[in-house]
Order: sequence, then C-alpha cells, then structure tokens
Amino acid sequence: MKGLLKKLVIAYLTLLAYIKLKIKFKGRIIGVGGCYGKTSAVSLIQSLLSDKFNVFSTSIEGKGLNSESGIPFAILNIKPDLYSVKDWISYLIQGTKNLFNTFKYDIVILEMGVDKPGDMKHLTKYFRPDIGILLNSNNTHSANFKELHETTSQSYEDLIAHENGFMFERAREVIFYNLEDPQVVAQITRFKGTKKIGFSTQSKSHILEFSPSIEGTNIKLRYKNNNVTIKHKLPLLEEYKTTFELIINIAEYFALEIQSLTKAIENFEIPPGRCSLFEGINNTYIIDSSYNSSLVPAISALFLLQKIAPKRKIAILGDMRELGDLAEKEHNRLALIAAKTVDVVITVGPLMKSYFADQFRLVKRENQQIFTFDTTKETLEFVLNNFLQEQDTVLIKGSQNTLFLETIVEALLANKKDKAKLCRRDKLYEQKRQELLKGN
Repeated sequence: MKGLLKKLVIAYLTLLAYIKLKIKFKGRIIGVGGCYGKTSAVSLIQSLLSDKFNVFSTSIEGKGLNSESGIPFAILNIKPDLYSVKDWISYLIQGTKNLFNTFKYDIVILEMGVDKPGDMKHLTKYFRPDIGILLNSNNTHSANFKELHETTSQSYEDLIAHENGFMFERAREVIFYNLEDPQVVAQITRFKGTKKIGFSTQSKSHILEFSPSIEGTNIKLRYKNNNVTIKHKLPLLEEYKTTFELIINIAEYFALEIQSLTKAIENFEIPPGRCSLFEGINNTYIIDSSYNSSLVPAISALFLLQKIAPKRKIAILGDMRELGDLAEKEHNRLALIAAKTVDVVITVGPLMKSYFADQFRLVKRENQQIFTFDTTKETLEFVLNNFLQEQDTVLIKGSQNTLFLETIVEALLANKKDKAKLCRRDKLYEQKRQELLKGN
C-alpha cells in the first residue's frame, strides 16, 4: 500500500512540477548529469550565474535533489523529512498548494541522476533542458542494469552511458561535454542541435595550475587573455579541476566577467560528505567523504590523502554498493591503489572484507596495516580506542546504504558543532544512525 501510494504521489507531483515550469517559468533550464560530481557542479554553476541572473537550482542546503522525487520536491518547495503514509499525503497536499506560488527565475539548474534504466529518459521528458551537461559516465549503480545487460549483451558502461545520453538527446540549445570521457563523447551525436562545447583539463585548458595541500588549493587560470590566481581554503580533489574547467566554459558562453568566475570558485562550498576537511580529535585531520562511494571518486580521494597528509595516512573505506557483477573487480582495483597510497586501511562491510582485503594483503608493503570490520559500530569502537596519533590524516569514504560512515566522522570531530556540516542531517537518517549504534 505504501509503495503504491508513493508512486502515485511522485507521479502527481512530477506533473505538478512540469505544469509549474510551463506556466510560471519563461527562462532556460540547465540539466547536469553524470555518475559523480553533479551536486558540486550545480552549486558552482548556480554561484557563477547568480552574479548576472536570478537562478534556482535543485542543490538545496547541501543536498543534490536529483531523482524522480527530488526534482519535483525542489520545484514545488517541499522539504521531505520522513516517509510514512501520512508524510506522503502531506507532501501531496503541500505540492498542490505550492503549484501557483511565485517562481520568478531566469535560469533553473536541475541535477539529474541515473540510478536505473529509464531514469534520465523520464526526467528529461518532463524537465527538458535547454542546456545539457554531462560530466562523466561509469559503472555506478550497475547492479540495477543487470537485467538489461543480460538481455542485450551490452556492457554496463555502454548501458549507463546511453541512459545518461538522453541529456544530450533532449537538449534544445547547447551541450557541454567532457572531452576526456569516451563514454560521454560517444553520446554527443544524439544532440540534434549544432552548438557543442567540449571541456578538458588536457587540451587547451584554462587551468594553468591546480595544487592542493593541507592548507588549501592554489589555482591559476586564464580567462579572456587574463591570468588570475585563486586560493581556495580547502584541499580539493583533482576532479574539481574538471568542474572548474566546465564553469569557465559556461562563463564564456554567458559572456560573464572574470570577477564572477573568480568569486564563484573562491566562495565554493564543498557539499557535505564530498571530501571536506575537519580538525579531528588528538590533533588529527579528517577528510569526510562519507556521502557515497564508487571506484573513480574513491581513487581520487586516496590520491588526495596521499598528497596532503603531513604524517600517517589512514583510509577508512566502506563497501562500494550497487555494483552487482562488477563488485569484485571494482573492489580489487581499489585495493591496488590503496596499496600505493596509504599507510593504514580500515575496511567496513562484507564487500570490502570479501574482495578488497585479500587483494590488498597480496600487494601491500611490509609496513602497511589493514584491519577489517563488518559494521560501522565495530569500526568506530576500534578507532576510538587510542588508535589515532597526532598529525594522522584520516579519509572516511563508503557507500551510504546501511553503513552511514558519517557516524564515524561525527565521533572524530574535534569541534562537535561541525556535525551540522556533515551529510544526512535529517530526522530519517538520525534515526538510522541511532539504530546502527545500538546494533539493531
């Protein structure tokens, strides 16, 4: 009953959101797709364009609302907290009331996620982008494509990229595409227009320097024949170099001044759980990447840890979920990188224990350590038992389903007020974290 009600409410709210944009919005829609980095890109694009335009986005309070329910919730100004039958009925009523509320924006930026077959096709049907952006495409959520993989014999990479490619197929005005991602490049022929803008950190890049350290990141870029140096307060992942290259191209497309661009980068706030840096207990550093995990972002986080850590490099790595048949391969590949980058690995979850740990032990150096745990609760107890040393840098990264590694981040914070800056702060996840700590 609850599942059916949820589907009906989402379908109804999607229709309402579609109608609202039709009758209340006369500007341009920017769609942002990809398998990782979408929320950060949306936040940066919004900051950039807000200097000249009135901009709305689905990046709200650090959350990237990118699903078949999240986008209608954002457009209709519904802030979900819990998901009982009563709550779904309440959201239906709120959406109906908010249909005719003022919506005076020049640009709407929608983050569009692909978790399963049909997702991007569905989203771009109701929320067709004028400007389509694809950051990347990889094996994320491949478990949900297993049936399609078996019936078509196509690779997971091709199936997921094709689904992401509806972003280009439905775009009206222009597309921005990552020249360094062959799966993205393969989709550009589906765009029916002529304006195609590729971005790359290798070929004709605007980024002249990108140097992260524990004190922050030095960025030097060239824009409209001017060089400018920016110091960001946090150490940034290498992937942000690609995101900055994208927004420089967007700035050129909208003919923005260099001040708009530099302000957007300088003031960029990393979304919660995407490699934020915090002061930890015992004079340690905590890199919080607890929001989610897949292979490419996990590798990037390990390289950041290696680059910025002043002393011991510790990685607390949880399972990478929803990989299906690819789980063993992806966890093995991560183990090879971890063996080259860290001093201590602490694994959380059955997939890390089954696949990552054995591979890591085969290739690790003599002085490297690995500890394996089934649950977040066990891991937290181990880490808090005088394990950390001064100047340790601890990376915490894993998929969200059942693990909730932000629980470990919260426990390790030197300033407990920083917990407000962590991911999943709503009532539903607070309940789940409490259940996890109780061992339920």
